[in-house]
Amino acid sequence: MKAATHTVGALAAGSAAVYLNWAPQAVEQDVFQAAVFIGSLMFGGLLPDICQPNSWMGRRLKATSYIVFKLVGHRTLTHSLVGTAIVFILTGLIPGLTGTVMQTGITAGVISHILLDMLTPKGVHLFFPVRYNVRFPFGKLTGSKPGEFLIFMLLSFFFINGIWRLIA
Repeated sequence: MKAATHTVGALAAGSAAVYLNWAPQAVEQDVFQAAVFIGSLMFGGLLPDICQPNSWMGRRLKATSYIVFKLVGHRTLTHSLVGTAIVFILTGLIPGLTGTVMQTGITAGVISHILLDMLTPKGVHLFFPVRYNVRFPFGKLTGSKPGEFLIFMLLSFFFINGIWRLIA
């Protein structure tokens, strides 16, 4: 999937988290915390592709991306439950309310990224270190540009609808 699709997916996940009261209430009450949450969602939505040197994130963090790719490969640790738990634990070390907002945003973004990559024909190694590809049975939809565009548009709708419900 492309970076734009992962970004919109993360924002849609953030809308859902706020709507379902999974995000800290400060996100709805404080403009600064809302901005931190949105930035964290976008970062988390792109973070799992740190394992791919040619990805948007990989091109910006070249050395880190190369090391992660050589150590674990693509769509393994960074696209797994173990990787998600590591991100959750590490972001939990950030102190204060802003840290909690960042932890929620980054983790929601990572989860949305993994779910979206499970829509691809290849899937992900969700249970890494067990090397078994997990994907949704209808995952062949996203193997084409029209399929990814459809996913992008649906996620955009969910994001905009979620924001609209929060404002109204």
